[in-house]
Amino acid sequence: MENSADAPSTDSDKVDIDFTTSAGFSSFLVSLNVSLAVSTYQTGSIFLIGPDNNDKLAIEVIKWKRPMGLCVTKDGFYAGGKYQIWRFNNILPPGAKHRNHDRFYVPQIGWTTGDLDIHDIVVERSGRVVFVNTLYSCLSEVSAEHSFNPIWQPPNIDSLLPEDHCHLNGLTLRDGKIAYATAFARTKTLQGWREEKANGGVLWDIQKNQPLLEKLSMPHSPRWFGERLWLLESGTGSFGSLNTWSKKFESLITLPGYLRGLSFHGDYAFIGSSIPRENSGITHKPLDSSLAAKGQTIDCGVFIVNWRNGKLVHFLRISGGVQEIYDIAILPSTFKPGGVGFEDEDIEFVLNIGPGETKTKK
Repeated sequence: MENSADAPSTDSDKVDIDFTTSAGFSSFLVSLNVSLAVSTYQTGSIFLIGPDNNDKLAIEVIKWKRPMGLCVTKDGFYAGGKYQIWRFNNILPPGAKHRNHDRFYVPQIGWTTGDLDIHDIVVERSGRVVFVNTLYSCLSEVSAEHSFNPIWQPPNIDSLLPEDHCHLNGLTLRDGKIAYATAFARTKTLQGWREEKANGGVLWDIQKNQPLLEKLSMPHSPRWFGERLWLLESGTGSFGSLNTWSKKFESLITLPGYLRGLSFHGDYAFIGSSIPRENSGITHKPLDSSLAAKGQTIDCGVFIVNWRNGKLVHFLRISGGVQEIYDIAILPSTFKPGGVGFEDEDIEFVLNIGPGETKTKK
């Protein structure tokens, strides 16, 4: 059984987006006390998805140019866009509401980077913001003086050029520091990864500067969780982890989609799925063939999997004007998240006044 919900139109052309869920999806979010943020560069939107009455969804849209990587913090989240990174802060104190929202996210601190094809973003325990600079094939930190400060490149990259040599894309922390990254290949020529994407993927150990896994099919979204290193093998639709004994990728479940975007909460993994298109650069025929053999079609949306037993628990299917999403973030302790972006006129009138002291003249 499925339930449907409609999102607001998401751009000037009034693109209609439809959301269909498994029965009980909204109640499941309530049981976890969470909502979701989903980025889709295709329509320039960050969807804020919370539970509503009668097993429906409450959906708000933050408009922004080409949103990609998301990273949740204590009071909000970071988001990477076409040429900037912004920190969205929740401006509501506990118990307060704004237009029925229990969290309201506003972009308050940002860095202008230029168009670097920003992918994953993390914040180290020290507070350093690190992002995957895919165009320059490196990891970078934000800078108050420069577009970016490069801090690591895969050992196959021997120059800093805007040529997307290996399609570096995924990044995760371990013990509060950058630890693992994914790339489509070990190539070092202009977009050389395109010839190797079927099985040239690499999982890098950043601290040791060496590969942990090779011959992966378009890997994305490495995540350290539950003392295990998880990742998505997008080309095969597989969600799994690194077997530390065999040093191989072990698939836990294969899902009907080009997987990209991964977050964990308790026993559950929230996994993003996109529909590859011939002109998108992410088409992979083995995935299409595998699903066709099973009589499955590729879905765009979110799959929720119990990572302890590999069972699919719930799904959220997105259709209409969206076929590709990039990242998923879990927003804790909120049922009705809202927010504004730079294309929203309301941003002119949303104020958050600090606890400073004022003096009046006598």
